[in-house]
Amino acid sequence: MELNKLCKLGFGMMRLPEINDCIDIEKTKQMVDAYMNAGMNYFDTAYMYHSGKSETVIKEILVKRYPRDTYYLVDKFPIWMNKDKEEVFLDQLERCGVEYFDLYLLHGIEDGNIDAYEKTNCFEWGIQLKKEGKIKHFGMSYHGSPEALDTILTNHPEIEIVQIQLNYIDMDNPIIQSRGQHKVLLKHNLPILIMEPVKG
Repeated sequence: MELNKLCKLGFGMMRLPEINDCIDIEKTKQMVDAYMNAGMNYFDTAYMYHSGKSETVIKEILVKRYPRDTYYLVDKFPIWMNKDKEEVFLDQLERCGVEYFDLYLLHGIEDGNIDAYEKTNCFEWGIQLKKEGKIKHFGMSYHGSPEALDTILTNHPEIEIVQIQLNYIDMDNPIIQSRGQHKVLLKHNLPILIMEPVKG
């Protein structure tokens, strides 16, 4: 997996179609097939999406139906769940039915939770997961200030890629601060994953 060769449009697994509060498996299969048939291959999930069902659905609609080398799978670790990170990671591998993630992100970092990620050695843990071959690349999704982002990336050159909310409406939003975050990522010469490109 080369980060600079990812397809331009990812498949987010956060807002899947539902029937009676359950993920519509057949409809989601159709969506995945249409996406893969169009030549795209990047799937993004997280531990709490659809109350944990997103990861198990990936196993059914993607992992069991397509060879592992035909898609890239991204998952995320959320510090706010107050669970052991190793336990969460092993649970994620089992839910998804894979032996590794192509990309693993520290989820939703912002000014108020940076210390929690630091104190639990999550950045060092990411390096170790990569050394063990359990992840191919290590990054983070980010929702904080440009200043804090700059500090994190200066202190943690192991971060290979960052996901931020970026769209024309939010560029100068004083809460989201997309333009400032974007400038910081350009300064550090990092590839960018864009979430909410059409404002959700």
